[in-house]
Amino acid sequence: MKGYAVKLFTIITFIFVYFIGVSINNNSENSLSLAYPNKIGEVLNVNLTQKGAALYASAALSASVETKNTVNSTTLYRDKIDSVTIKVSNADYAENIYTLKITGPNGVVDTNNWSVVDKYKTGKTLYIKLKRSGDNPSVGSYKATITNSRYTSSKTSVSFTVYGYYNYFEITDPSITSNTHGYSNEENCWELDLKGLADQMYNKVSSNNLDDFNVTIKYNNSNVTNSKFTITKNKEKIYIRNKTGIFSRPRSGVYEVTVTHTDDEFEPSTVSKKTSFTVGLKNIKLVEKSSESHRYVRQMMDINYVLNIESIKNSNVTYSVNNTKYTQSINEFQTKYERANINDVVVNADGLVIYNYSDSLVITGYNGKNITYSLNGVSQTEDVSTFKTKYADAYTKLTTNYGYTADGNLIYKMNCLVAEEVKTLNNKNLTIFALSGGIITKTYTYEGVREEEFENFQPYIVKNNDTKTCEGGVCGEKDGFKLSCQYTATSTLKGEIKCTVDYDNTLEKYTGVYKIILPFEDSSEQAIKFEIYDQNTDYYLTSQFDKHLDSNDKLSSTTLPPGNKRYEYYLGLYLIKGGKKVETRTEGTLSTRIFDHHVDVEKDQDGNPLVDSSGNEILKYYDVNSYQIRLNSYNAGTGKVNFNVSINGSAFETKEMTYNDFATLYEIDEKFPTCGGSNFLSCYKFDSNGNFVSSDDNFFHTDNDGAKNKMLIKSFKSNSAGTDIDVVYDLYNVDGTLKTANATMSLTEFKSKYPDMYGYLVTKFVYDANGNIIRGTFSGEYKVYEINGKKIEGKELTKLFDIKVDYDNLNNVDRAITILPKTEVPKGTYYVYTKYDTMEAIGYINKNTVDPITGEEVEATISKDLYPEMWLQNVHMTSISYSEPDYDLEISNVVQSNVRNDENKAYYNVNGNIVFDLNTKYIYSDTDSSGNSRFNVKIYQKNENNYVDVTSKFDVEEEYNMPVEATSAISKIKLNITPGKISVGDYKIVITYTKDGITDTCEKEFNISGKYFNIVPYGVTADGFIDYDEVLRIAKECKPKMIIAGASAYARTIDFKKFREICDEVGALLMVDMAHIAGLVAGGAHPSPIPYADVTTTTTHKTLRGPRGGMILASAEAAEKFKLNKAVFPGIQGGPLMHVIAGKAVCLKEALDPSFKVYAENVVKNASALANGLMNRGFDIVSGGTDNHLMLVNLLSKGKTGKEVEKLLDAANITCNKNTIPNDPASPFVTSGIRLGTAAVTTRGFNEADMDVVAEAIAMLVDDVDANQAKAMELVKGLTDKYPLYE
Repeated sequence: MKGYAVKLFTIITFIFVYFIGVSINNNSENSLSLAYPNKIGEVLNVNLTQKGAALYASAALSASVETKNTVNSTTLYRDKIDSVTIKVSNADYAENIYTLKITGPNGVVDTNNWSVVDKYKTGKTLYIKLKRSGDNPSVGSYKATITNSRYTSSKTSVSFTVYGYYNYFEITDPSITSNTHGYSNEENCWELDLKGLADQMYNKVSSNNLDDFNVTIKYNNSNVTNSKFTITKNKEKIYIRNKTGIFSRPRSGVYEVTVTHTDDEFEPSTVSKKTSFTVGLKNIKLVEKSSESHRYVRQMMDINYVLNIESIKNSNVTYSVNNTKYTQSINEFQTKYERANINDVVVNADGLVIYNYSDSLVITGYNGKNITYSLNGVSQTEDVSTFKTKYADAYTKLTTNYGYTADGNLIYKMNCLVAEEVKTLNNKNLTIFALSGGIITKTYTYEGVREEEFENFQPYIVKNNDTKTCEGGVCGEKDGFKLSCQYTATSTLKGEIKCTVDYDNTLEKYTGVYKIILPFEDSSEQAIKFEIYDQNTDYYLTSQFDKHLDSNDKLSSTTLPPGNKRYEYYLGLYLIKGGKKVETRTEGTLSTRIFDHHVDVEKDQDGNPLVDSSGNEILKYYDVNSYQIRLNSYNAGTGKVNFNVSINGSAFETKEMTYNDFATLYEIDEKFPTCGGSNFLSCYKFDSNGNFVSSDDNFFHTDNDGAKNKMLIKSFKSNSAGTDIDVVYDLYNVDGTLKTANATMSLTEFKSKYPDMYGYLVTKFVYDANGNIIRGTFSGEYKVYEINGKKIEGKELTKLFDIKVDYDNLNNVDRAITILPKTEVPKGTYYVYTKYDTMEAIGYINKNTVDPITGEEVEATISKDLYPEMWLQNVHMTSISYSEPDYDLEISNVVQSNVRNDENKAYYNVNGNIVFDLNTKYIYSDTDSSGNSRFNVKIYQKNENNYVDVTSKFDVEEEYNMPVEATSAISKIKLNITPGKISVGDYKIVITYTKDGITDTCEKEFNISGKYFNIVPYGVTADGFIDYDEVLRIAKECKPKMIIAGASAYARTIDFKKFREICDEVGALLMVDMAHIAGLVAGGAHPSPIPYADVTTTTTHKTLRGPRGGMILASAEAAEKFKLNKAVFPGIQGGPLMHVIAGKAVCLKEALDPSFKVYAENVVKNASALANGLMNRGFDIVSGGTDNHLMLVNLLSKGKTGKEVEKLLDAANITCNKNTIPNDPASPFVTSGIRLGTAAVTTRGFNEADMDVVAEAIAMLVDDVDANQAKAMELVKGLTDKYPLYE
């Protein structure tokens, strides 16, 4: 019943708890414990212990384990166990009810190594905490069994594992002990410290020196532990050392180090730690040992080439030079070899070279054994011996001037000078300029490189911070750089590097700093630096005047231009940079000043220029005296010098003074050598008594290696060819023995090879007329600022000159500045100072300077070595000189006039004048300081062979004009003529100009005509006819003393009777000129003037068909009256020509023959036929036809001029004359008409029908010459073939 009640209670309770969700717990032994676990169906567990009664219902025990070690992890290392906590779930009873049993790996209960240090419950969870006791427990799995001691069947178990010793350590980053850089080519030691070792691990390390620790080193994932490094260990550290062999040493970079500890007693058995260290680049030390640089000297020199000419054919030249054969056009050849005279080469018809020894002997072939030649046109071949015996001189010249080809043809050996730039190396240690080039040698010592590393070593040159100047950034041969390096080892890692750079270029862009890159493997950049400099620019001036050789005003016989002539002085301004001339100048400002003396700048005691109140520099003037000194003796003890001196070419005089006074007076300064002694006189030899020894001297040349080689100059004169100056000298060895006697070298080559001696040669040594040196005599200059205690006064004369700078053509360095006198400057020398940009001119001296910052000496741009003649000179100055003025008078025009007509004539019996245009060239003043004229005019009349002064018979007016800006002006000299004071004849005017004793004269002949005759023309009508009524009217009006009848182009019959009537009416003489119609008059085809004329003139040619000549026809009375014979001979006729007289006789004889009458009639008929033929074809004939042998064709309607038609007819073999027509609009030189005559064609045989053919040909040509010329010429040819001149 109780049981049921309990159950019922339990059920009720359960239901109650379920519904009200209450948990009742009482853990006391007499309490009731109710638990509802969260869901229906859980086990209901009621515990009740009282008086031995029990009621039990409980869940099964379960256990889990939590482990903890001393290194903050859950793994139970033998030596690092902290605790093992067993967690038991569903432990309903008190903690002491539960028991714990530990079973070890061997299945035996372990009661030694573990102890319970804590046991407690939280709710129904029991916690049992174990600690290690005694020695470290064994490695293995342990089983913990928890049992309810009341209900032993209620138990659970859980396992945990004890592992090996704690395997743990740390490593520090490697520290380097040998140096801070870890250079790969030096031995280094990196130390690794191991820290944080577990106790047991530490114990093991103490006994075996970290042998259980393995070290691995990797580079780029490759194991290099043993190949590049050695590893050592002790109880505390690991040491890593690199190897240093050329192949075993490590490369620079980061290396990964892995340290691994492996031991089965430890957990885990293998542990690795990583770190890294860096190997530095190779440590290479370069130290400069020496540096040398030798500059190239570049000069234009004439190089002699032997041009072996083989043939000249088809305008091509085949030749060889220096064993290379060329074929070029003649133009190309002569362009390349300007001074080669190709005309010296004689070739045959095949273009092969031949040798014309003489007109009779011509050598055409030679092969070394036989010679082929032509003697008087006969070819033959002989052996050399035979030919040489016969023609020794020809053979000598042949073998001297000719060679031969393999084919036996001649080769002409032509010597030709070619101007080429030649470079030589200066023997001094000088900086290298971009514009000059040179050789730089750098020697460095090195450390840190093995000798084997130089195998296949290839250094190269780069320009610092510049990848554009040199192509691809590397400066090689294409840029003018050649590099060679030599390496000498002195020990394993030490030695010497010697690099030589040959820079052979002249371009400014290569200025800058360069590096010779030494490409050592695995090294920082190792470089040897050198610099190519951009030298400062300097300049020098030259002057040369233009002689105007290509004009009529050429100056060929005078060494200096006159001070008033317009002969330009050209100043050459030559820029020097890098030891050579620059071909052009930059756009700098040039300012030029001209003085009558040398000029310098006054300076204070500190050398600063003095200025006046306006801020202008104060100038001081000086002269320069040139001298020659002949040494007599030198007493070294007293210091006295005895010598003869000539100043400015004066006679020599003897002087004696101390050397100091001697050197001061004659400015024997650094321009003079000391030849290894104490002063300049050390260069000369004196005997024991101090007397000068004339056979020798002590001048020497410093060689490239610094050795001083004595040089004895012998002569200095033009070579045999006249192309250069030869220097003859003896050269000695260093020990004083003779090396070369009578060596000969051109001056240009000598300057290049021996610059120091060249300076003495051209500026100091003195030579006789044959060019031989006068030993012991030297020349120089010194400045003179005062004369007799008075300062030299000078003045600036710039305003007297026109100065023009060529800013447009900067390449025109030879004529950068042009100087001309504005008017006239006195005879003398003028000193020209030109300032270029900021470079001063006045006071400038070309010399080395001192850098104000570094205090180092700066070499002058125009150096002493290259330009010794300019050393210590003011190269920014030059001089110009003028001779006495040269005046130029010229009468350029003469105009004669009179009051009676417009003709250019002066008559003695009519008022008139003669005006002379006087061109006063280069004359700028007409009066002297007193106002007196500098001109003198004289008139002379010719009297037989003499001239008589008749100036007083003329009224002379003078008007002088002087040029202002121009070079000349026109002045007027007017001679007024008063009738009765002068006579007919030939005169001349003489005009003289005089200034300061210099004169110039010009003269001009002129003629005074006889009596004045007034000619009044009567002309023709517009239709081309003479209007006789008009002639009468004019005659009555002007009342002539004579009327002239006759014409050269009048086609109608002249009425001589009518002329006679007019003459009689006005009381005039009748003169007839029948030159053109004389043949017609003789043949009866034209009325004769003889019955009517007082005098008749004619020629014997033209229609009369006689020789060239003339006749005057008059009655005896008329001849006497007019004194015809006296007027003709000897006045105007020369000596009689008998063949002409005979010709005239034949002519007149023919005119008496009846056939002549027929000829005259046919001439008129043919003329009429030709005129009609032309008019029928549209031509206008003046007067509408012809009555005689000629006609005048008016071309206006054809639109052509007489000049044009004359030419186009002549081209078709028709000869005519252009001729004016009445009222011609064209000039007499062009005309609007042509004159045609028939006398010649009639004589040849032409008839009237033929004249129509001629008219057709003329018409065709005038109308369209291009289309009809060929047809017209056929017509002409047909007529000429029909009537040949000769049968």
